[in-house]
Amino acid sequence: SLIVDSLETGGGGVISVMKAYDYKRLEADLPLIRGHGGPIVDFDFSPFNDNLFATASEDGSIKLWVIPEDGITQDTTECDAELEDTPESLSSQSSIPPQITHWLHQQPTANKNLGYFSIKMRVDYNDISQTTTGLEWNLTGSLLGAIAKNKTLNIFDPRSEAPALVGNNTHEGTDIKVAWLGQPNQIFTAGFSKIAEKEYAVWDTRDLTQPLVRRRLDEYAGIPFSFYDEDSSLLYIAGKGECNINFYQYSPESPNIIDYLGNYKGKEP
Repeated sequence: SLIVDSLETGGGGVISVMKAYDYKRLEADLPLIRGHGGPIVDFDFSPFNDNLFATASEDGSIKLWVIPEDGITQDTTECDAELEDTPESLSSQSSIPPQITHWLHQQPTANKNLGYFSIKMRVDYNDISQTTTGLEWNLTGSLLGAIAKNKTLNIFDPRSEAPALVGNNTHEGTDIKVAWLGQPNQIFTAGFSKIAEKEYAVWDTRDLTQPLVRRRLDEYAGIPFSFYDEDSSLLYIAGKGECNINFYQYSPESPNIIDYLGNYKGKEP
């Protein structure tokens, strides 16, 4: 019932909140949530409570918000709960910790009595020595998939001391992105080939020596960002700076594993 969007403004992270089916021109003085000191790098809704969502900022803060049924009528700075003992900073490759995501997905009676959370342990993983261009938790929060700047796909369990599983030469280009699919052992990557064609690959985490499939995506040049919806088994792929969003059906039994369904084309990126 609500739509939220992170806005790029000076002086910290800002979220706009709008009703999903309230079709009208947006006001110039739209009420905003101004609750973080740095840019917002991730946010997520509870599937059980349309008015509850979490935000994570580059400044290391993670906050929970409950939006009134009638929406917000003025700028809001006070959250309903805040995660304590978070990392000093979060990047655009970071995400809301799985503790919070799981809590959002397991609270059908959630209300303003949210309580507070505390991370009991911080994990520093040294197997990946390079900057990551893609970072994604699987649905259960048991595994983390990371694409390093050297184009390797790394799969590891942050709760285990076991070394990461590594797949080499995922894609030839830089800015490779990653997304977990419906099967617990299948992960999707998107990037560019040697001749700069946009492509995707699907990997089995039990054997990262070769992808299960590798296919061309489209002719556009924008960096591909992928979003997988578990409930509908749909994968959405949007290119940075592009005006269209392609959507695919995830079908493990299909030779392509993901099958093209159609796309949405807008007028502006």
